[in-house]
Amino acid sequence: MTADMWQTPVEDMAPDAMPGGPSVFEDERIIAASVMARPDLIDELGGEFDPADIQDDRYRWVWNAVDEIRQNLTDDEIRWQAVNRQLQAWKAVGYMPIVPLALDQLARLYDEARPNYSAAAWHAQQITKASVARRCLALSADMKVRAQSAGFDPDIDIAAAQDALDSLTRQDGASTPSLVGDLIGAALERAITPPTNENRIPTGFMDLDALLTGGFAPGQLVVIAARPAIGKST
Repeated sequence: MTADMWQTPVEDMAPDAMPGGPSVFEDERIIAASVMARPDLIDELGGEFDPADIQDDRYRWVWNAVDEIRQNLTDDEIRWQAVNRQLQAWKAVGYMPIVPLALDQLARLYDEARPNYSAAAWHAQQITKASVARRCLALSADMKVRAQSAGFDPDIDIAAAQDALDSLTRQDGASTPSLVGDLIGAALERAITPPTNENRIPTGFMDLDALLTGGFAPGQLVVIAARPAIGKST
C-alpha cells in the first residue's frame, strides 16, 4: 500500500451509523454548504447553534474554515476554492487531524446550500437536537454505572444526575468559563485524596477489582485549553 493511498480524501457520503441519537448527516452537509454560500450565517446562527455539535469532522472543519476567512472574502471569490485553500493550509502545518474534503467535493457540497436564514436555522436545530440526544444517552450510561456501583449514594448521585439533566440543552450556549485559579485547588485536593472502597466503581472482574482496591476511582476531566473544534463545549 502506497503512502498516497492514506492521503486519499474520504468520499462525500454518509459514514457508518454511529450509535446514539438521530442521524443528521444531511443537515450537517447543508449547514456546511450554507455557511460557504453565506458566511454571515455564522453570526446569525451564533446565539442558538454550537458548531461543536456537528458530528462529522469534515463538515465541522468546513465551518471553521469559513469562520477563519470570512472577514477577508470578496464578492467575486469562488467560495469553495477559498475554503479549500484554508483547509489545505491547515493540513500542511499539521493543524488539522483529518483528511479534509477535496476541492471537487467542496464544489458539490456548495450546490446543497440553503442560503436563507429560516432554512439554515431549521437544519441547525436538527443538529442541536441530535447532540442533546447523544448527551442524554451518555448521561443515562453514566447513571447506570453509578447505580450499579457499591458506593452509590442517592443523595449525591441523583442530585448530580439532575444537575446534568438540567444542563443538557445548554440554553445559555457553551459552558460558562471559569478562572483556572478558581478550579485548580479543588482539583488538586481530589487528585491527592485516596478514594475509599465505598466510592470505587467495580469492573465486574473480581481479580482486577481486588488489585484496584475495589475498582476504578471516579474522576473528572477538566479542559483548560485546546485547539478549535475539538469539542471543548460538549
